Amino acid sequence: MSSAGVYLKSDIMPHCEPDATDPKSRHKGKLHTEAYLIEQEIPFTSIRPTYIYGALNYNPLEQWFFERIAAGRPVPVPGSGLNLTGLGHVQDLAKAMASVLGNEKAIGQVYNIQDEKAITFDGIVRACAQAAGKDPA
Repeated sequence: MSSAGVYLKSDIMPHCEPDATDPKSRHKGKLHTEAYLIEQEIPFTSIRPTYIYGALNYNPLEQWFFERIAAGRPVPVPGSGLNLTGLGHVQDLAKAMASVLGNEKAIGQVYNIQDEKAITFDGIVRACAQAAGKDPA
């Protein structure tokens, strides 16, 4: 499992699989793993999800938003709040992972997993507030 966090920052979103990667990324270990697998000629498929949400997710980022909203606390967001990011549902990630198992066409490929559209961090806050029945203002 890799991460969309390996990509070099870009003004063009969302990232596409052939986009340049950032060797200084906090996820550089994932890039090192891919390089090692290539060097050792070990067949692999790289799946690079964005922020994943949904049940049984190992890193429930949406929980952080909901907890702050439920407590009536401010929800700090990066920059102006208009920064775009990508989300992906855990079920879509699971389907993608299952679809590459035993699939020879997937060997050596990279697949980004995220929802079709990007969302701003302010948009995430508003969506969570609305889902929680709170004023999204």
